[in-house]
Amino acid sequence: AAVWNRPLTLVEIKSLALGVDLSTRAYRPGNIAAAPTAWWKLNEVSSGSGAVSRMDSAGSHNLTDNNTVGSGTGFIDAVGADFEFSNSEYLATPDSPDWNLGNQDFSIALWTKFEDVTDGFNRAWIGQRTDGNNMWSLEYQTSFDRVSFRQAVGGVFNIEVGGTFL
Repeated sequence: AAVWNRPLTLVEIKSLALGVDLSTRAYRPGNIAAAPTAWWKLNEVSSGSGAVSRMDSAGSHNLTDNNTVGSGTGFIDAVGADFEFSNSEYLATPDSPDWNLGNQDFSIALWTKFEDVTDGFNRAWIGQRTDGNNMWSLEYQTSFDRVSFRQAVGGVFNIEVGGTFL
């Protein structure tokens, strides 16, 4: 997953498909002028029996393992994070001004593969929850079978957009 504090151009979005140098597993900017604010490869090996920190390859927003996120087969790397919803597994990073998206332009990119989405629970990929009334998230809503971006300020959802999951 990666976050930029500006919108990506169409050319930049297209280059994300090949945005990793497969020989070095390093961020390759291609046509993207600036590196992301945060970039997590999630390729650290974990048996799921103990916490494993996940490193930010672009900055200092390392992720803390909560409830022992394991490893599975990755798409770009041989290893990828394997979250078990039934164990409430997630990764977290401390609050940062970088996550206060406010009314500025931004971009989020990620790869995902679900094992099961038939239980009716939403899956948030990335987001920030300041409190019960102020938050943003990019999530998959199982009840609607769609990807959604939501933002609430003062308990009011002022942004809620979604589309059918492809």
